[in-house]
Amino acid sequence: MTGALLMSWPATNAQAAVPGPSGKPSAGPAVTAVQTSGDVSAKRKLHVRCEARLNQPHRSKGKYHILFKTRVKCKGYGANFVHVKVRGQLIRGHYTPEQKVVATSNQTQSIAVNGKQATYYTPKVKGKKIKASGYYKGAVTVRITSPVPGSSAAVDTGTHYVP
Repeated sequence: MTGALLMSWPATNAQAAVPGPSGKPSAGPAVTAVQTSGDVSAKRKLHVRCEARLNQPHRSKGKYHILFKTRVKCKGYGANFVHVKVRGQLIRGHYTPEQKVVATSNQTQSIAVNGKQATYYTPKVKGKKIKASGYYKGAVTVRITSPVPGSSAAVDTGTHYVP
């Protein structure tokens, strides 16, 4: 897998992680906060951190169209589930001036905190099919949307040739 990012809820400054020397993504910072409910005497600690990891663009098994996956896992306390929105772009082209978005996705899933990871596909499973060989990269913006909105974070896979 390439690319990773962390986002926290409540969050202030989520940062995308950058690949380390081994080529594996390094982790970014986590943010912890105390959320005060309507009753000032009842303080509830809330902290949820989600990590998104992207696969390089590749051909799907059997269908032979090009896609990439974003896998999101959330850990923390103060909430059982969070809704996470992932907006993805499959971009074709080797260099910036020639790069063009050829497929997109916009999906929100409910993810159990301290549970299983969720997988998002770009393009969506029943979305546009891209079949031409070439240089591609995947890019996503990820955001915890509820129970309380968090900050968004963005990351991409870097450009890779897909035969």
